[in-house]
Amino acid sequence: MRGLVVLVVAACAREPAVRPATAPVAPPSTTPLPALGTPAEVQTHAGVYDGYEVDDACRDVGARGVRGLGAHEMPPIVGDGRDFDLWATALQRDTEQTLGPLVLGVGFGIGCRDEDRGFRVYVRRFGEIDAVIEALGRFIRDRELGVRFLIVPSPRIVPL
Repeated sequence: MRGLVVLVVAACAREPAVRPATAPVAPPSTTPLPALGTPAEVQTHAGVYDGYEVDDACRDVGARGVRGLGAHEMPPIVGDGRDFDLWATALQRDTEQTLGPLVLGVGFGIGCRDEDRGFRVYVRRFGEIDAVIEALGRFIRDRELGVRFLIVPSPRIVPL
């Protein structure tokens, strides 16, 4: 029994093999990804639309922020956050169902600008952002949402 313990400890004590990096990795906002197209493909510019506002000066290059102008805003996180989690999960699900195959996925995180918090909507290409803004705008307007969304191209996101 004693030999077995020593064997396990010796196996765990080995250092893992280190593989050299083949190329440096830059942050997504500065990495050119030709498969995504270019930010110039997005035709929707900053401005107020019917029930929502679009921001084209986001921290993620080429992304578009969409802020609902409705009365139903994001609730504050209080206590254990359970109520907020339930609200966010339901809105995430409804957004994904509404946008369907237009998007790769929806998650909660940093929005268009550093101080923003909201839902990140992932698309495959820059050229898909306009269609998502249009569909998301209808979704926001119909539900009178005052919530922030960020539409960002990212082929690295894999749908579940």
